Amino acid sequence: MALFRFPKIEFAPLNVPFHRRIQTLVLFIFSILHWICLGIFFLFVFHPYLRPLLLVYLLQIYFDDACDWGGRPSQWFRGLSFWRILGEYFPAKLHKEAELSPENSYIIGYHPHGMYTTGALISFGTEGLGISKIFPGVSIHLLTLDLMHRIPFYREILSFLGCASVSKQSIVNLMGKGPGNAVVIVVGGAQEAMYAKPELADLVLLKRSGFVKLAIQTGSHLVPVFSFGENAILDQIVLPEGSFFKKCQDMVHKLLGFTVPIHYGRGIFTYNYGMLSHRRSLNIVVGKPIPVEKDANPAPEKVMELHKKYLQALEELYDRNKAKYTQGEAPPLRFI
Repeated sequence: MALFRFPKIEFAPLNVPFHRRIQTLVLFIFSILHWICLGIFFLFVFHPYLRPLLLVYLLQIYFDDACDWGGRPSQWFRGLSFWRILGEYFPAKLHKEAELSPENSYIIGYHPHGMYTTGALISFGTEGLGISKIFPGVSIHLLTLDLMHRIPFYREILSFLGCASVSKQSIVNLMGKGPGNAVVIVVGGAQEAMYAKPELADLVLLKRSGFVKLAIQTGSHLVPVFSFGENAILDQIVLPEGSFFKKCQDMVHKLLGFTVPIHYGRGIFTYNYGMLSHRRSLNIVVGKPIPVEKDANPAPEKVMELHKKYLQALEELYDRNKAKYTQGEAPPLRFI
């Protein structure tokens, strides 16, 4: 008996408007950016005249700590039309419930992770949705896996976008720059990708309080963010318990601490087969800041109290907006 039942291929019509074709092309390029960078890397590896340049570059990577300080952000690069068109594909929109004063620093929690945190990159990692105009005077840095900053050439893209490594050191460094700075953490991490399904709103958050402790230690206000639609832009294949592929997935999770779910979306010429994200709305809602008093050595009880307050604020944010930005009945928000 087959594990999965696949629907009939649905091809895109020939009369798709030109601007939508451009949006799909931009999404395709965005989806393979890291592969393009790896291809350039191997071109340098196998080309004898380029190898000396590659050696210099690799040495520069080894000693460079820009990923711990917010990279080398370029407003020109962040403001490229490429990112705006990428946002228009879904379309993605950024909504705010309150202002973020430049007189404070912020740790912004982004939920849910989804499959690839696409909404987080578009909204906070670029000017695709006009983040600098929505929150003027606040320098926002998206934190990503340290592994992403080790991919040759791709790390330069992240650096120009102002992204930093998701580490304690990065947060301390960036918050240490003083008021007017903010970092965005996708708190659920890759583990939360296992729950990236349209019918779920499950967040891996109950035991994740490290970002709360850092907020207290640095005196940074906490800001909850929920991205409605993040779980719907790719479809996940649920593997049957006890199957060979499920056992492999569990083994990878045990070895690495996380695993990438098996997923699919659409293709360039098809609507229901491929690895590109579906054209489904993303509505990223930025909640009200939670004031935090600085304490270099907070007691565990203080951390847990603020963590509970953050969960409550996030739940209220979800309840206020779920009717507006969820098609059909919104799934209940659960913390796991």
